[in-house]
Amino acid sequence: MKRLLLFVAFAIALSADIMAQTAVQGTVCNDNGAPMPGVRVLVPETDQSTTTDINGRFTIVVPEGTSALKLQYAGFRNREVPVSPDMSVTLQRDTRFNNAAMRPFIGVNAVVSESLYRPSLGLTAGLFNADMRYGVYLRTLFCNIPHTKTTVSSNSILKQEHSYYYGGAGVMFAICHPLYIHLGVGVSVHDSSARVEYESTMPAAATTTFDRENVTRGYMNIDWGLGYASGHIIANVGTLYECNKSWQQASKWYPYASIGYVF
Repeated sequence: MKRLLLFVAFAIALSADIMAQTAVQGTVCNDNGAPMPGVRVLVPETDQSTTTDINGRFTIVVPEGTSALKLQYAGFRNREVPVSPDMSVTLQRDTRFNNAAMRPFIGVNAVVSESLYRPSLGLTAGLFNADMRYGVYLRTLFCNIPHTKTTVSSNSILKQEHSYYYGGAGVMFAICHPLYIHLGVGVSVHDSSARVEYESTMPAAATTTFDRENVTRGYMNIDWGLGYASGHIIANVGTLYECNKSWQQASKWYPYASIGYVF
């Protein structure tokens, strides 16, 4: 009986807590009237928060008696507004970011391709404008630990080493903020070498080695893909299309992913 009374008391307390909460809806726009996705909406002095969707709308459950909500978005002034049944909020650009004009970011890249034999890593750095609608970037990739491929025949061993480097630059622009596309160009360098070792028939030496010349080739690349940038987060996926000099023969594709931080 005591357990039943405790359960009933707990259920009543939980129901009262749920009834004491209210769902608040609203829309957030910038000073040009455009919806703002990715705006953080907080209940002051609590850990309750949500973000606006792609249409700038939000829904948040607040405790009864909550009088205001706080809104935050990088590059815009924080604002605290009174709670109302269907809120409509406009955020103003922060003049500090307008004076700075651009926001820097930095991130890491990774590409995995069968033709490179092992993962290649690199860095991406660039600049966004204040509201992250467009920007420029530099991208690097490298695999400076050579891959060694060994082929063994009847009396010889062929050892091949291959290294890969890429550097490029491009532009980014929003298609449906916070989604954007990026397009760039760059140059990749493949450094290959081969060495042959074989057993000698001469008793004076067990093996003889012939070193071949290193072969270094450079290729033009086109870099494009899709990304997400909101607040302090930037992430994208893309492809490097590596062309040979004639732009006609079958070329290689190197898919990659990148994630970074916007300051």
